[in-house]
Amino acid sequence: MTPLRAVTAAAASVLVLFVRATSAISSLSTTSFSLKYSLDISGNDAGTSYYIEVAFGADASTYNMVIDTYSYDLWVYSSSCMNTSCVDHNSLGSDDSSTLTVNEDETWAIAYYQGTVSGVVGNDYVSFAGYNTSMGFGLAESVPDAFDSLPLDGIIGMAHSAEQMNGNPTVMYALYDSSLIPRKVFSIDLGDPSSSSSGSMTLGGVDTSRFTGSVSYVSVANSSIQWLVDVDDAYVNGTALGFSGKSAYVDTGTTYTLMPSADALVLHAAILAKSTGGGDGVVRYDGENYVVPCNVTSTIAFGFAGAQWTLQPEQYLSSDIGDGLCVTNIQGRTVDGANVWLMGSSFIGTLYVVFDMDADQVGFAKIGSGGTDPYNDASAAKAASTTLTVASMSSTSSSITTSSTTSSSSTPTIYIDIYIADSTLDCDDMVRGFN
Repeated sequence: MTPLRAVTAAAASVLVLFVRATSAISSLSTTSFSLKYSLDISGNDAGTSYYIEVAFGADASTYNMVIDTYSYDLWVYSSSCMNTSCVDHNSLGSDDSSTLTVNEDETWAIAYYQGTVSGVVGNDYVSFAGYNTSMGFGLAESVPDAFDSLPLDGIIGMAHSAEQMNGNPTVMYALYDSSLIPRKVFSIDLGDPSSSSSGSMTLGGVDTSRFTGSVSYVSVANSSIQWLVDVDDAYVNGTALGFSGKSAYVDTGTTYTLMPSADALVLHAAILAKSTGGGDGVVRYDGENYVVPCNVTSTIAFGFAGAQWTLQPEQYLSSDIGDGLCVTNIQGRTVDGANVWLMGSSFIGTLYVVFDMDADQVGFAKIGSGGTDPYNDASAAKAASTTLTVASMSSTSSSITTSSTTSSSSTPTIYIDIYIADSTLDCDDMVRGFN
């Protein structure tokens, strides 16, 4: 069973859709793409959800859209939605955009853990960093009350797919087909949710000021419209735990790292056995959440395509429950069978991650600066023309500050800042369902 199900009104049944391959990245030129831009990624202090500002319509009204690399649909609250959960959120309708068209005969529905979101299909201008493209998307007319407290006006699906379930191009394909980005690549630094440091999502390439060294890639599994990659193994203090045949979704829409309970038990037992703060060495858990002494010293790592990415205790310990015990952010939850894991934002947030639709691969790099650009955009000439205002928001304040930069007449790589939403809720628990 997959974490997210798509349900069409016509079929009235659950659909799990799979794969498409895209063109080779080597066929795309990089020399004509120049100046790069950014908007913020935001999220909450607990790092449970991340969103970007997206503008819809000729009037460019902005909406907070949760970034979800597992789903592939773009939807926003419709002004015709009268549910409790809709009233307190920004919504889109004809009063908000004179260019919005609505097809009432084309309906859609997506089943989440907390209920089904459904509506009709709209078409309008969608804006990123000052660049507009006309595209189709969902207008949510019915949203479960459980969404009311979530800091979102909609969801922007960034999965490894060419089409939304309504048949319209996904965001990346719409931007690429409109010649707004040089390649179907986006990269993410989620930022530090415990500080005012915002993250950044780059459309069309990478931001070398956000990572250090080179990007290490792992291929996307065949026939997957999600970012599903093979896992080498898991490691504690550098020692391999002997996992084999495992794969993992790379998913910004889920907070924690998820794996079947049997795998999570092996990992946590090793954490205690190899730590100087392992207490009595007994793994405590409720079948899903695992508790270890807060003073554990073990490092853990996950391996992909020969590279290991290490987490320090402060990066895998979640909440302090008292008596010197802490819950980890690695849960025992079955995602899609006994051999599938899910790497959520608690793991993704420690790295710079590149999602490459053209070459069907995911790349990882260490957070830092002065990284090596695998797409060679850094040497492109800068040709400034119009002015672009870039908004940024801290994780502890609702005030917005702006700074100006310049845009280019040629196709740029686009940077989008990621906001960390002010909420104490776990968005993945609200908008995801796992068996």
